[in-house]
Amino acid sequence: PLLDLPLNNSLAMKQGVGSVTFSRATTATYIDRYGVLKYTSIDEPRFEKDGLLIEGSSTNLLTYSEDVSNAVWVNIGTTEATDTALAPDGVSLAYKIKEDTSTGYHYIENGHVISNASCTGSIFIKKAEWDYIKIDYGNATDSYDYVSINLIDNTVISANTTYKIEALSDGWLRVSLQNTITITVAYLRILQCNATGVITSDLGDNTSGIYIWGGQSEALPFASSYIPTTTSAVTRTADVCSLTYNNNANISSSIHIQAKANLNGIYNSASYLNRQTIVSVGGANKCNIQWQHNEDRLLNYYNGVITSYYTTKDTLLHTYGFSFDGSGTTNTYYDGILGDTYTGLSPATPSTNIITIGSEDGYKFLYGHVSSIKIYDKALTPTEIALA
Repeated sequence: PLLDLPLNNSLAMKQGVGSVTFSRATTATYIDRYGVLKYTSIDEPRFEKDGLLIEGSSTNLLTYSEDVSNAVWVNIGTTEATDTALAPDGVSLAYKIKEDTSTGYHYIENGHVISNASCTGSIFIKKAEWDYIKIDYGNATDSYDYVSINLIDNTVISANTTYKIEALSDGWLRVSLQNTITITVAYLRILQCNATGVITSDLGDNTSGIYIWGGQSEALPFASSYIPTTTSAVTRTADVCSLTYNNNANISSSIHIQAKANLNGIYNSASYLNRQTIVSVGGANKCNIQWQHNEDRLLNYYNGVITSYYTTKDTLLHTYGFSFDGSGTTNTYYDGILGDTYTGLSPATPSTNIITIGSEDGYKFLYGHVSSIKIYDKALTPTEIALA
């Protein structure tokens, strides 16, 4: 290939011209391949087990994300105590939320101002004595969406919304759930429940509870990487990754582009974050590989014309591909399977001298992982694609 960019644990090319540039104006976090939360510096790329993590910006609107002793976290039939359990970063100490001695419900909540939008709440949890918990996210006006979890085997008892549970090291889970907020307040609650997911009133023993850490609430339809907060909301800025176009691609002639990628979350939207870009070569709408959410399709732009592969969306790694034969025919591939074919196209002319990874010239960010980017100076056959 002209370009072979693995993106497994560095920005180094196996084949190609020049070097990959990366920038982000803020610090950030990621989960390493061992399931431990790590912190990165400004302009430092983040590599997780599925490849390079690329995200647009997001803001954690939930304050005191780790300090549940602060008054923004309200105890109902519970108390909090710093325990000896290490947090997901393996360094900080997590708080244990435990029942008090009252009879009633036992939970803790954080209320915060949020944009009226499709939003996601998330929290890191670890089993202590409670076997079953329910996590609520929302408000009385919009209702509380929820997911109830059996912590004995980490299975879901019940849920009424889209959720995600990510297993980390040392027994920690990161749980996220969506809700559409129409007013400017939301609550994230962690409640004790029974084996059927029902909240029950009982006498607390002043001992039993659960470890929690790292609450987050953001105006995205899925959870992005964790953003620590204290006294105010904190924004993580976008990841911007690119390399030079010259001698790494030629969209005006025969070309095949492919990459492995996955998405942070799945959702339905006709406009908001509707398209997420995996690779953009030579400028917007020139030669792009994207995912379009509201139509459940891999979408490739070539010279302003769309070819597609329709499939059910998920958060798994897939190989996305596109070919132009130099004579007017384009093909779209999804895990090596041929989708749309379009004929009669004129060769594209690049509008920029840049290949962008995980965005389209700074827009339509991936919010996911990308790896194994390869660009060839010919349209590959199905047999060659299977071997590429």
